Amino acid sequence: CKDELAPHLPQLHPFLLQQLNSPESVPQLRCIAAWTLARYASWAVDQANNLPGGNGANGGDPSLVGQVAEALVKRVLDPHKKVQIATCSALGVFVEAAGDLMAPYLEPVYRILMQALQKYGTRSRLVLFDTLGVMAEYVGAAIGEGLLPGMYVPPMLRLWNDIATENPFDRSLLPLMECLGSS
Repeated sequence: CKDELAPHLPQLHPFLLQQLNSPESVPQLRCIAAWTLARYASWAVDQANNLPGGNGANGGDPSLVGQVAEALVKRVLDPHKKVQIATCSALGVFVEAAGDLMAPYLEPVYRILMQALQKYGTRSRLVLFDTLGVMAEYVGAAIGEGLLPGMYVPPMLRLWNDIATENPFDRSLLPLMECLGSS
């Protein structure tokens, strides 16, 4: 399916971004748009790199990575739980494909993910922990540079303390520990 759809992605990709961000889109459509953007994340990264040479050296559009990241991150704070989970998961898949191309966008991404950390319930939070772990693994050392660790480590430690104090057997403590360990 991927090869057959590839010629149509230049038209489909902007449409998916529009549907993800449109206030008129129903939650199910936002979930599908997020899933599809994640499914074709490698295409967006290839377009940003324009394959040989990388980093836009051959006429690629490096801002495409930022556009997709921004669209997905905006919907991480969606009021609908299913959209939260879909976009958070899609962001993780996109980060896997984009790798260190995400480095210039980390500050705004982490700012919103930390808002989500405070807002999410247990199920959405588990997906968020996975996404944060993926970011640590695929983006690399950039997540530990500058003021970035001060943005995400204290809220995660506070959450750890709050959850462990309330219920030391809470099922989200292990994923949170894994997330902290990878950060």
